[in-house]
Amino acid sequence: DPANEFGLGEAEQVVIAAQVAGPAREALATVVRFGEAVLLDHRAHGTVKQQDPLAEGGSECGAGVGAVVRGHLGQYAASPRLTGMTLTARKGSSPGLRLGSLAGIPIYLGTSWFILAAVIVLVTGSNLSILGGQGYAVGLAFAISLLLSVLLHEIAHALVARWRGLEVQAIHATLMGGHTAIEPSGRSPGTTALVAAAGPLANLALAGIAYPLHTALVGSSQVPLTILAWGVLWANLFLAGFNLLPGMPLDGGRVVMAAVWRLTGEAHQGWTVAGWLGRLVTVGVLAWFLSTPLRTGASLDTWDIAWLVLLVPTLWRGASAALAWGGWLRSVESRTFDQLAERVTVLAAQSPLREAMAHQGVVLAVDAHGRTTLFLDSPGLGGGADLELPLSARLARLPDENLLELTGDGALDLLRVAQLLSADPGRPVIGTRQGQPVGAVTAGRLAEVFGNWPGN
Repeated sequence: DPANEFGLGEAEQVVIAAQVAGPAREALATVVRFGEAVLLDHRAHGTVKQQDPLAEGGSECGAGVGAVVRGHLGQYAASPRLTGMTLTARKGSSPGLRLGSLAGIPIYLGTSWFILAAVIVLVTGSNLSILGGQGYAVGLAFAISLLLSVLLHEIAHALVARWRGLEVQAIHATLMGGHTAIEPSGRSPGTTALVAAAGPLANLALAGIAYPLHTALVGSSQVPLTILAWGVLWANLFLAGFNLLPGMPLDGGRVVMAAVWRLTGEAHQGWTVAGWLGRLVTVGVLAWFLSTPLRTGASLDTWDIAWLVLLVPTLWRGASAALAWGGWLRSVESRTFDQLAERVTVLAAQSPLREAMAHQGVVLAVDAHGRTTLFLDSPGLGGGADLELPLSARLARLPDENLLELTGDGALDLLRVAQLLSADPGRPVIGTRQGQPVGAVTAGRLAEVFGNWPGN
């Protein structure tokens, strides 16, 4: 049932990449200590390679993981308002710089990303002061590699979705990370799991490329490249590992949701289970942070607290949104658009307001191009309106997306209505069949039946 995949749904990835300023400072600083040893005691390759944390499996490996865990948050936006059917930009907003397209899918870079890049460059450069100006070059290279890692994560989601027959609208990267907008129609548990797993697998592949590169560079005179390869390796291992944690709003949560959906045949149970697991993951992450003094003997610093404040609420909101969508899906299982819809009446734009006011429901009119895209803005009439004025004096235009061709799947249609009304509660959604209006649902009507729906 494609409706089961709406909701938190179709922005396949929202990466809180701004948190990577922390790993840039700490994970790379860990390698700086390794780099210092290389610079101060540049002996035979074999001796230096013994210090490779991956080969050794020692304390530096743990330090690197602990630092990078403060970095990337993957998967779905905390608010369904941001993750609807097509994740269309808000009015007046810009998708950013178009980097190009892949398989016909446009890829955009938000201008806010440059803020993140500047933070990473400054933080990394200051912590790699032993390298002089090269430290800032490492920071810039790491910022670019992080962007590429996030984009490749998103591209993997998008290409697998396309392979499974889903429509992919766009890929975006911004200050807060990235997201991929995917049309929900045609979903299934198997497709959900495959699309969700594709992103982390792409990051594992990148880590697999970075590891031999790092190993080859260890002990060489190319200390900046060694540090960069280490940072890319651990950043991608984190992106994969953290995203696969089994709770919403992460990729692993989507896999859990799909598995429960497959086992029970009920998507709402999948959302509910993955949502509660997401809350457990959030508590676990919080406990990990707060136990740092006990585990390491070091107190939380300003950076730790900053990442904690950013990460934990975002995870909790994402898990809570999944629970809300599970409840929503359960409540709409037996509902259809027609059951909620108010009557629509189409009048000529020259008709007097008096005639329009005699009709119940939503009054529509045809525009100059013959399309039924105008509706009577009843709240704008007021008590003293001249009812002899033509209808055209009080008409407002409907966005094209508010003319919703009904699919026949009641849950999917209502979920699409909810997404549209969440974005613009002041305009009704007109259901059509073969292009002809058959009913209208307003935000008031939706609230009357369901109370506060997800995203409202």
